[in-house]
Amino acid sequence: SPRCAAMALGLACAAAAQARLAPFGVTVGETVSHQSNIFRAPAGSETADWLSNTTLRGTFDQAFGRQRAKAFAGVDAGYYKNKTDLNHVGHQVGAEFDWSTVNNLSGAIGVDSASRLYQYGIGGATLYLGKNIETTHHGFSRIQLGGVARWTLLGGVDVVDRSYSATDFAANEVNQWAADVGVRHQASTDLSFTALARKTEGEFPQYGTAGADNFSINTLGLGTNWQISGASNLDMTLGYSVEDHVLQADRSYWNGALRWTWAPPGKVKLAAGLRRDSSAN
Repeated sequence: SPRCAAMALGLACAAAAQARLAPFGVTVGETVSHQSNIFRAPAGSETADWLSNTTLRGTFDQAFGRQRAKAFAGVDAGYYKNKTDLNHVGHQVGAEFDWSTVNNLSGAIGVDSASRLYQYGIGGATLYLGKNIETTHHGFSRIQLGGVARWTLLGGVDVVDRSYSATDFAANEVNQWAADVGVRHQASTDLSFTALARKTEGEFPQYGTAGADNFSINTLGLGTNWQISGASNLDMTLGYSVEDHVLQADRSYWNGALRWTWAPPGKVKLAAGLRRDSSAN
């Protein structure tokens, strides 16, 4: 159904149509938005424009006994009214296989790839007024032992490679892998707690004239999920990370998130959340 909402950077109106013939599905969407500050430039230097974004996405989802195979492919076409040099076509493609055994052992393995117009001004990056396409390739594997038991052991591995079309962003290109292990405690049918430790290793291969910047990140995280009622859910996470670099300054930081979702019967769904990141040495 069509929907319109006030956005942080302007106004947007969106409409979507969906068709499904199991195990296949197709979604077509159109969003028209007005961005008051495309490049997140300082006050007095803003560039405003209208953006039309058309999406087409196909999906596949099929169960085979205890196993399930999923795949998706889609394109996003973005067209600006005046800043036509930023017009772009992005993609998303991926596949996943979920598996399960009779001994409460289950997991998933998958790969995905996506490209999009870089989100300007994120993370305090230097102002850049050109077109920049961000491409990310990702692979993962997940495993858990415990099924619906009160205690569940968790583990996983992720591999990420991210690159940019603009040479000015070569120092931001990164490849990394991460492994995590943890435990989840199901206190009741509506309340669960999770503790997780994660190790990340990677590099910025073109960081500067001194060569690659290798880094490692050690993270400890806690989380809880509370199904307050049949329609209301609260999810909270808190983590602390220590990050070591060869060429950049080492740092440690806290991060956390809080998300509340209300989904009564029907097509209405409301979500609200808070997210906090800090990077104090």
